[in-house]
Amino acid sequence: MIYPSSVINTQPEVIKEFNSLVFQFLWNWKDKVTRLSTYVPYDQGGLKMLDYETAIKAVRLSWLKRIVDPDYSSFWKSYLDNLLQKEGGLSLFQCNCGIKQEIIKVGE
Repeated sequence: MIYPSSVINTQPEVIKEFNSLVFQFLWNWKDKVTRLSTYVPYDQGGLKMLDYETAIKAVRLSWLKRIVDPDYSSFWKSYLDNLLQKEGGLSLFQCNCGIKQEIIKVGE
């Protein structure tokens, strides 16, 4: 379920339904502990379950590491670089942009 959900857009309702089905199976239709406590490691009293929503986000973001890695090459990376040539190519992902926040006080 995680890989297909990382590739295609999965609606929040589907993720919620999937989680409900997993916990219904686990606890026989009635949660016996909080769901967050099931994600905790065994030695801390949890079940070390995978958080489905977080796992999807992690897989979706893993491409960013491969984009900025100069030693990684693949067809999709070359294709993306070609698509972004008008904007500067893959160097867009390697910029070091600083954000400065200014606080404006009322009355000054």
